[in-house]
Amino acid sequence: MEIMIPEHLRYIKAWGVHEDILFTDYNISKMSYNNLKIWYSYRRPTRKTLYYSVFNEEDRMIGYIGIKDIRILRRTSYLGIAFDPNYIEMGYGSEALKLFLDYYFNSMDMKEIYLEVNAFNARALNLYRSMGFVQEGEFLGEFEVSLEDMMDDDIIFEPEYFTIAKGKLYSRIIRMRLNSFNDIKIPVRDI
Repeated sequence: MEIMIPEHLRYIKAWGVHEDILFTDYNISKMSYNNLKIWYSYRRPTRKTLYYSVFNEEDRMIGYIGIKDIRILRRTSYLGIAFDPNYIEMGYGSEALKLFLDYYFNSMDMKEIYLEVNAFNARALNLYRSMGFVQEGEFLGEFEVSLEDMMDDDIIFEPEYFTIAKGKLYSRIIRMRLNSFNDIKIPVRDI
């Protein structure tokens, strides 16, 4: 892993595409290069934001892990993670997250990390739970894909995950937390 820089955008442009409309928001490879540069501008390193590019053994960027809303005094932040769909379910995400959490808690000396994940994203939820993240709460958030696009795709809205209100689609979002002192389940030094 290394800090994401503008030159890494060329790797992202080569990423695959999620076929499932529920994961459309992760299809950043479909953005124009100009829009991708704007996307990056929100992820460039600042005192509140750090994003790391994840490379595989062939030195290809296959994902990123980021933290935002960094609060140095409280030693907390919010986690974000995304991978090229061509490299999902191969163990890269869990290995990268283990390495990152080791760095986050031991080298950065952070205390807690939070994340928000769509309740329908079972793969991500299983990963986070296996790492020791615990659910802190949930809320409804406006879904990234429009209601019209979802209707066109003949999606069946499962009430467990989605709500339609005032002509908008909302998804159930789970807020999770990992505490360095007692929640972490990974052997951070044995990676």
